[in-house]
Amino acid sequence: MKDLEKMSVPKSNKIRVTGLSAALTAAIVVTAAIVVTAAIVVTAAIVVTTVFVEVQSPLLKLAKTAYAAKKKRQQIDLAKKKFYIQPLGRKLTNRAVNEVKISLQTFYGFKVQVLKRRRLPRFAFYKPRLRYRAEKLLSHLGRVAPKDAFRILGLTAKDISTTKGKYKDWGIMGLADLSGKHAVISMYRCKLGSRNRKHAVHRLAKVAVHEIGHTLGLDHCPTKGCLMEDARGTNKTCDREYLLCPRCRRKLKALGYKFPFSPRPPWPKPKNGV
Repeated sequence: MKDLEKMSVPKSNKIRVTGLSAALTAAIVVTAAIVVTAAIVVTAAIVVTTVFVEVQSPLLKLAKTAYAAKKKRQQIDLAKKKFYIQPLGRKLTNRAVNEVKISLQTFYGFKVQVLKRRRLPRFAFYKPRLRYRAEKLLSHLGRVAPKDAFRILGLTAKDISTTKGKYKDWGIMGLADLSGKHAVISMYRCKLGSRNRKHAVHRLAKVAVHEIGHTLGLDHCPTKGCLMEDARGTNKTCDREYLLCPRCRRKLKALGYKFPFSPRPPWPKPKNGV
C-alpha cells in the first residue's frame, strides 16, 4: 500500500489532462459566442424586416393593384373568339340553325360562323336503336373543326344518345366536352311534346346555351329556371328556363370570361323563369 501511495502521475499524463481541459473550455467559449452572435443576427433581421415592410407597404399595395389590373386585362373576351356551328345532316332547318346562332351571340357574345353542312358520319350510327352516338359525333367535330375554332357546336335533327349509368344507350338532347371545345345537340327530343315548331326551336336554342356553358366550365345548376339546370331525362325543364342565373354568371366571370351583362333572350319569358 505504501508503495502505491508513493506512486506519482507521470508528467506527460498531466500535460494531456491539462490540454484537454483547455480545449473543452475553448469549445464552450466558441459555442457561446456562436449562440450569442446568432441571436443578435436573428433579432437584427426581424427589426430590418419590420422596418422594410412598414416602409415598403405602399409599394406592396401598388404591386397588388398592378397585378389585379394585369389579371383583368387577361380576361377572355368571348366576342373576339371564333365560334363555329356545324350543321350535320339535311333535315335541320335554316331557321333552327339561325335561332341557335342568335342565342349564342346573345348570351356569350360570340362571333358565330355557320359552316357548310356535312353528312352525319357513318361510324357514329348506332344500328340497334337507329340513332347516333353523341360521343362519336364529338370526336367527329374534333376532326373537322377549323384550326382557329375556340368552340364548335354540332347541330342535327337526328336522335342522339350516350351511355348513362346503367343505361348503355340513353337518348339525350345534347352532349359536351366539359371545359373542352366540342358540343353537339339534337332537335329530335326538342320536338317531343312541343306546341309547335317555334316552341321546339326555342328549346333547341336553350339546349345550345346549356351545352356551350358546359364547355366554358359551368356545371349543372340547382336553380330552377336557370339555363344550366339539369334536364333529368325530360325536355320540360327547357320550358321554365330563361336566363343564366346570377350564380352561373358569377362563375363565368370568376373563370375569366367577358360576356354580355344583360342579354335579351330570343324566347318569351316563362312564368317561373330566373
